[in-house]
Amino acid sequence: MKLWRRLKEIEAENIVLRELAHQSEQRYEQVKQLTKENEELRRRLEQLLEPEKAGDPEEERLDSWFFRTLRQEKAMSSRRGQDKEK
Repeated sequence: MKLWRRLKEIEAENIVLRELAHQSEQRYEQVKQLTKENEELRRRLEQLLEPEKAGDPEEERLDSWFFRTLRQEKAMSSRRGQDKEK
């Protein structure tokens, strides 16, 4: 009877360990996937943040129109300010 109870305890423990192993494997796969996604996002961020390369025209950058317009506006407003001072 004692051996039978011990056998049942070991079988129950085995089931728990299998479930934990399965969960661990799933988490490992999630971590691998998230690591890949993180690397891809970092790569994309670096591409956006790196200075323009010689072959890349400014128009191809996502923010180029905005910053070009902002620089033009700033230049025009500074010219107006200089004209008013004269």
